[in-house]
Amino acid sequence: MNSLTAICLWMLLVYLRAEASELQCLQYCSCPTDYEIVCQNPFMDTFPVAKTVMPNVTHLKITKTKIRQIRKNDLLKYPNLINLNLAQNEISKIEDESFAILHKLTHLYLDSNYIERVSKVTFSNLHSLKR
Repeated sequence: MNSLTAICLWMLLVYLRAEASELQCLQYCSCPTDYEIVCQNPFMDTFPVAKTVMPNVTHLKITKTKIRQIRKNDLLKYPNLINLNLAQNEISKIEDESFAILHKLTHLYLDSNYIERVSKVTFSNLHSLKR
């Protein structure tokens, strides 16, 4: 293979890797690493739901948004979350079992929201949470 072909192949691989990373990240969010998603958009008013399961994502930070509720299915695509930061939003409602799939979650931040009530089952499956 000549050097021009090698350079073209290398550029194609770099381009495809960038495209794959971009597709993996959610709208209005950034993905600083393969395992982290950060959403800090003051105009975002619905939870950013991934189209496919994102097993590599262990850190999800959604802060400073206008999100008002966490629905039961919002976190289903993130089964391996360890750190979930939902601080500084406008969350007032968290549906029962919203965190049910997050068995590995060790850190959960919900401060600076407007949470009205929490039921017994809201956090029942979060056995790995650290105090």
